[in-house]
Amino acid sequence: LLEDLVAGSTLADCEAVFSWLESHAAQVAPFFTKGKMLMLRAANDLLRRLSKANDTVLCGRVVMLLATLYPLSERSALNVKGNFNPANVTEFEEIDGDGEAAGEGGVDAAFHARFWKLQALFAAPMLPLTKPTRFVELTMGVNAALEAFDAVHVATPAVIVGGEQQGEGGGTRIGAKYLTSRRLLSLQVRDGAFRQHFLCQCLILFRFLLSPGDKKGALKLKQVQAIEALQARVLGALKETTSKSKEESKRFVAAVQESLSREVGWAAWKAAGCKSLERAPEAPKESAKPPMKRRRLRGAAPLFEVSSLWTAPQRDHEAFVASDARKPVPLVAEHLQPLAEQLDPDAGIDEEYMLKNDKMWCWKALRLIGRTNWSAFQKATKHGVDHVCHRFVEGAPKVEAKVE
Repeated sequence: LLEDLVAGSTLADCEAVFSWLESHAAQVAPFFTKGKMLMLRAANDLLRRLSKANDTVLCGRVVMLLATLYPLSERSALNVKGNFNPANVTEFEEIDGDGEAAGEGGVDAAFHARFWKLQALFAAPMLPLTKPTRFVELTMGVNAALEAFDAVHVATPAVIVGGEQQGEGGGTRIGAKYLTSRRLLSLQVRDGAFRQHFLCQCLILFRFLLSPGDKKGALKLKQVQAIEALQARVLGALKETTSKSKEESKRFVAAVQESLSREVGWAAWKAAGCKSLERAPEAPKESAKPPMKRRRLRGAAPLFEVSSLWTAPQRDHEAFVASDARKPVPLVAEHLQPLAEQLDPDAGIDEEYMLKNDKMWCWKALRLIGRTNWSAFQKATKHGVDHVCHRFVEGAPKVEAKVE
């Protein structure tokens, strides 16, 4: 039904159908296992009808819906062999520029041909690896473009707002090809978005050339050094081109580098055979050894004696509280009286043998002082109990705090 509906509907109706599928993706997922090929055919038929230049948003929504419904390790949606798209050809007219004066930044007919010839290398990254002349063409073309970018001031820097690239007028740019006219190139090199597209293409190609892998041909040491030097220059130019704000340009360049680093892991996963990324929950491990029996400690009370504690009458506790065996809480003066006697110089007791050095006695004294006088408690915790003893015991000598 879905395949027939998409095939017999207009593009506007197809957009409404996929909007409904996006909002009901959770309900559609259980039926997707049996009809996933029908869904794939319907989506591919719609993608062939859509324009990649004018219907970019709808194309992306269709692809994102398929990515949501299909598992991450589905091989049918992967470019396992890493094939390139040879149909992506950039056509331009080569003009004989003999006698033509070079424009600003050296933009002339020769630069026009050298610049647009780089698109053939971006579409077929294996050429610089297999043909040394194409590698020289790549380095010379990128160097010429960077020199032109340095010589020409950016008139409209590319601005990233909300994850979308915007031009001078604030309109969102789409992923269409640029015009390759000779007369437009001198204006295009002033556009920050145009520079940004070209510099990102260079970084993607450099990442492919420098990444490890089983490729036909490998770069030599001098070639690797040349690519790394170009990569550093491209990153510097990208920071100056992206936005007027340094923070925004740094965030954009960091996002590009993060995306390229993830591509390395993605390529390694495909080279390893696209192993499934979904893992079943692990079953709980059964212990090989039988549980050890707890041995009752020698001298422990039997179970029936412990149970009898819960059935003991409450009056036994009340009787213990009211009995003389339970010591009542002493008064502060009573507790501090022995220390006051020791502080008397006539007693002749050395300081190291006084109660103020007994931690347990001092802890009890602090609890009693804290209940009665908060300022005295603060002074006792800072200087010692002996410094507040005269406040509670009449006739106790006053101990002055030492000034450091």
